[in-house]
Amino acid sequence: MTPISQLYSPYKTSLVSFPGGVFYSPLGLPSDLKSSLLAAFRAPVVEYDGTIGSQVQQVSNFSIRKVKVLSLPVDLLNTFSEFFTAQVSTLTSAFFQKSATPCGGFSYLKYESPGGHYDFHSDNGHVFTQDGITKLTFDYPCRQVSMVYYLNDDYEGGEIEVAPEGSSSLLIKPKADHILLFPSDARYPHKVHPLKSGTRYAVVNWFSLEGLTDSTAPAVVKGT
Repeated sequence: MTPISQLYSPYKTSLVSFPGGVFYSPLGLPSDLKSSLLAAFRAPVVEYDGTIGSQVQQVSNFSIRKVKVLSLPVDLLNTFSEFFTAQVSTLTSAFFQKSATPCGGFSYLKYESPGGHYDFHSDNGHVFTQDGITKLTFDYPCRQVSMVYYLNDDYEGGEIEVAPEGSSSLLIKPKADHILLFPSDARYPHKVHPLKSGTRYAVVNWFSLEGLTDSTAPAVVKGT
């Protein structure tokens, strides 16, 4: 199969790469915001099963992904959106000299034990074969940088594994109040290992370094 890096060669100007492949560090969420976020996670307005699939067809498939998506109070959503966007922009400005624009709303995720998980996937793009030719599809063109914020660590299992193409896999047991950033494209497949006990809380979003959003990003691109 054609290496993913070769498939991406026409689009190198739109790709990012952190030193070492990923960025993982304490964030420093203020204690009052952390308490408010934890309380909202424990008593959400609504929660529903996470789905997979394209923007057109969304389905639940627990063999691939088993996670709850939470809806939080609107005032808290605005507060945390501003906070996380500012933090990510500070980091992308340091690494890439570009601020970050959220592709859409933040996702608030709850993995429950036993068995909450998400199998290997990429946040933007996948490789497939058509008529004997290896091709690349950008499913969510806005997404250049993926963000995960870990609120707690009082659980067993639930490690995130990032497997950059051509490099050894990186297995991280998330620590509370830590942020993880990595490129969203198909060079960086990743998974959440099954939860063994406890409950795992995370905040997720994807960012553009070109000022795009899901509604303004260009049409899906295919390469051969």
